Amino acid sequence: MVQQVITHVRRNIALGIAVASVAAVTLLAPVHGSAQQSWLRRATLKCEEAGGTLTTPGSGVIFECAFPPSINVLDILGTPLVDHTLLHICFGPARGNGFGPDVLENAVDCFE
Repeated sequence: MVQQVITHVRRNIALGIAVASVAAVTLLAPVHGSAQQSWLRRATLKCEEAGGTLTTPGSGVIFECAFPPSINVLDILGTPLVDHTLLHICFGPARGNGFGPDVLENAVDCFE
């Protein structure tokens, strides 16, 4: 009888740990993913509104908003879309350490 109670208690504890683990993973994973998707989507939209194409090239660059030859990146710096919105996204949710023009790529970059 005592052995059955101990077995039952152990099974309930194991089940409780499993349920808590699944709940923790379910609750925590989407928050990080959706937060990242939110700033990336916002940066993509603002870059496209300014006439550029947003990419996430890596190698120390969080995101890059590259412009076609018809738009000079130096001419658009200072506009609300690029200078304020993308700058805010870079230093805010993207957690960048640097933001600025890449004249050779005709782009603005957010650096790690």
